[in-house]
Amino acid sequence: MVKAVRGALVSAARRQVCVGWHTLAEAAGLKADDLSDLARTSILVAVDHAAGPEGVLLSSLVVSSGNAPVPYFDEILGRLGRPSGLRPIELGQVRKTEQARAFAAYAHPPDHGSD
Repeated sequence: MVKAVRGALVSAARRQVCVGWHTLAEAAGLKADDLSDLARTSILVAVDHAAGPEGVLLSSLVVSSGNAPVPYFDEILGRLGRPSGLRPIELGQVRKTEQARAFAAYAHPPDHGSD
């Protein structure tokens, strides 16, 4: 499950887009309704834990309906040992920064071809 979600998030980062649980659950062969918020949080913590303490947070690319941040992003930060307990404005700034880092980390280098 974690491997499938990580793959879907890496693919999203390469495409420079955010994704919802509908897409992530489908990648793992499940329905979004099959996963509680606790399960979703644990999966995303496992995905980001593999990147290490300074790694990009692929979980920042996950959105709920209407492209709103998932309500448990702050809990993910705390479980990863990152600053947490943030005010909504601070949490939004962290999320945007991490999205930009994820997009940059997985961006395809320009193809210059042969001249």
